[in-house]
Amino acid sequence: TDTALDHTILDTNNTVDTHIALNIDSPKNIWRYPITIWRLLRSWCTSVYYLYKHKPAAIISTGGMISVPVCLAAWMLRIPIELYELNAIPGKATLLLARIATTIHICFEKTAAAIPYACTLSPYPVRFTQVQKEITQQEAQVHVGCPRNHKTILMLGGSQGSLFLNNTIKQFVEQNSTLPVHIIHQTGAADSTDWQEFYKQHNISALVFAYHDNIALCYRAADLIITRAGAGSLFEIAFFNTPS
Repeated sequence: TDTALDHTILDTNNTVDTHIALNIDSPKNIWRYPITIWRLLRSWCTSVYYLYKHKPAAIISTGGMISVPVCLAAWMLRIPIELYELNAIPGKATLLLARIATTIHICFEKTAAAIPYACTLSPYPVRFTQVQKEITQQEAQVHVGCPRNHKTILMLGGSQGSLFLNNTIKQFVEQNSTLPVHIIHQTGAADSTDWQEFYKQHNISALVFAYHDNIALCYRAADLIITRAGAGSLFEIAFFNTPS
């Protein structure tokens, strides 16, 4: 898409040299439906143009509204579509695109019951390597600024953040500001709280971010992870074998 978070991720990733942004959002009010339909049509036209121009070998999609115009364009141009459903319960976009996908990959056996097409059970695509897993906790804690003799808590709310988790950690800090803890806090892009100032006022050592380009260090540094339990977070926690 064309959000600030997308640009931040791509700017810190040197494997991607071209980004064709599509501007689509889910309508929250009925009066925004015409705008969404117009953006879908425009994104479809953009997708047809670039897919016809570059003729990719395949399209890889993980669902979401943003994938619909791209995959429809690929289907019209007879480009194979590799569809990955990474959650246990498939979303609406996945159910729609499953009709035209060449291959459907799922990570949970029970997901097949919700998709009336042939599925392939595949391992969840964890982004980390064995080298990152072997970094010692002490080395990682130095990188994330954890003071000596402090326990490290990693708060993961996902890229959008979790207001519930944010409010919970706020109450915890206000009641336990003398504990020797270092908090690594993924606040999410939607929370406007000045978290750095909040932790400073309560004398808590903290690393705060909406997005971190080397979050493997945060996983390895943590003594405890608190998460909203998205599928990606759970598989990554299992990979690093950290209490959560």
